[in-house]
Amino acid sequence: MPRESELQEFIRMHPDAREARKALALKLVYQEYIYEEIQTILDVSLGSITGWKQAYEQQGID
Repeated sequence: MPRESELQEFIRMHPDAREARKALALKLVYQEYIYEEIQTILDVSLGSITGWKQAYEQQGID
C-alpha cells in the first residue's frame, strides 16, 4: 500500500495530464490490474506501462 499512497500523492501534486496518467497506470499495476486492462482504461501502450513500471522500481517516481 505505500506505493499506492505515494502514487496518489504524486497525482495530486502534478496536475499535468501525462504525468497523472503515468502515475495512475502504475497505481493500477500495483492494484493488480492486467496490463491490457490498463491499456484500455488509459489509452496507453503496453510498452509505456512496462517502461514506467521499470523506471519507477529503479528510480522511484519523478
